[in-house]
Amino acid sequence: VVRRAVAEAGANIIEVEHELVTAELPSGVARITLQVEVTGADGFDAVIAALHDAGMLDGEDTDLMTVAAAHMPS
Repeated sequence: VVRRAVAEAGANIIEVEHELVTAELPSGVARITLQVEVTGADGFDAVIAALHDAGMLDGEDTDLMTVAAAHMPS
């Protein structure tokens, strides 16, 4: 879902980092950091809009989060 949203926004994923154990996130939630290549601020805004359209929510401990992560107990 994320890969498709980024591609449809015209961006390229350069690197993916997974953090499986992070103190500030609930158990069972992983932080995934994407390094993306975009064409300026408009390209970045397009990626964020595409991720929102794909169901990602604005996060509290992260920039964006899935609906499942939003409903996990802390």
